[in-house]
Amino acid sequence: MTWNLQARRIGFKLSLFALLLILAITAGFTLVIGELVDTYLFRELVKRGAAISLSTANPSAYSLLSNDLLALDNLASQVERSQADILYLAIVDPAGRTLAHNNLQAVGDQFPRIQAELVDQWQETEIRRVIRNELDVFEFTTPILFHGQEVGHLFVGLDASSWEATRLAIHRQILAVVLVALVVGLT
Repeated sequence: MTWNLQARRIGFKLSLFALLLILAITAGFTLVIGELVDTYLFRELVKRGAAISLSTANPSAYSLLSNDLLALDNLASQVERSQADILYLAIVDPAGRTLAHNNLQAVGDQFPRIQAELVDQWQETEIRRVIRNELDVFEFTTPILFHGQEVGHLFVGLDASSWEATRLAIHRQILAVVLVALVVGLT
């Protein structure tokens, strides 16, 4: 009888150890996959925001130098309209005065620069996460260059909440798959 009881205790301990090992490995893989997904989504956001910013800064240089404010306004509104998560797009002269903005009421005002930590950089575009107008924003700042000389800056604000929503949705899907795999594996 004692032999049978000891065998059961050993079997229980081995089963518990195997269960804890499976849970630890699954948790580890889930954390690693979550980090990989976060890194991938952020890199894609940076690439997309920098591409928008660079492709807008290049054609705005000539319009800025020729003082063609109508072309700058048109460019700002067209780019902003093309992407749902662009909160603002501002073309600013070297003195900080807003020459074009997707919000026409902001034209002529000083563009308020918000000091924030640099989160990334893509070529000459700097990316910061800022709070502007009470919204969480990834702000892409690109110098507007003409023959290597800086003639202004372009600011593009992408909504950080849409990035966060995508990130959380993917994390929920990963967690659901892991839980289903654990339940199936333990039964």
